[in-house]
Amino acid sequence: MRELIGWVFAGLLFFAAGASAGAADAEVSEVRISKGYGILYLPLIVMEDRKLLEKKAAEAGLGDIKITWYLFDGGNIINDAMLAGTLDIAGTGAPGFLTWSKGKGSPK
Repeated sequence: MRELIGWVFAGLLFFAAGASAGAADAEVSEVRISKGYGILYLPLIVMEDRKLLEKKAAEAGLGDIKITWYLFDGGNIINDAMLAGTLDIAGTGAPGFLTWSKGKGSPK
């Protein structure tokens, strides 16, 4: 389980870094992440409960960051929130990811 959480955390950091790559050295004080119901979201639930992102950001010298967790019921709602710019990181699973990647080129 610990290894799975490590991989999920590394993946979130990878995607967060990629998402902010176009933001020319902009720093954020808040990161908005979605999660849902069920075992699929267990790594995210554990990360929220143990405040792992806040701890790792402090260890990396990024200072205090605020993590806002959104609980959504279904990948379609997560996709809508991501396309609307409400989320920075979306935990969706395979069906939601496939839908999001098809709409990726559409205007925001």
